[in-house]
Amino acid sequence: MISPIQSGATLPTTKNVQNREAESKTESSASSSRVQAIKESLQKGEYKLDLPATAEKMALNLLNRE
Repeated sequence: MISPIQSGATLPTTKNVQNREAESKTESSASSSRVQAIKESLQKGEYKLDLPATAEKMALNLLNRE
């Protein structure tokens, strides 16, 4: 049997879990701020979409070349 020490595996500690949760909350609040800004721009009719860049990104995604 292989023990975690022999396999090089690390077990999650409370501190690691708390750090990941904090990072997730920070990313989540940044995302929701961005979403709110886009919603406001759409409501005002000021949101500009970069069609060539969007089309290129979609094509690369479809070709699995991101």
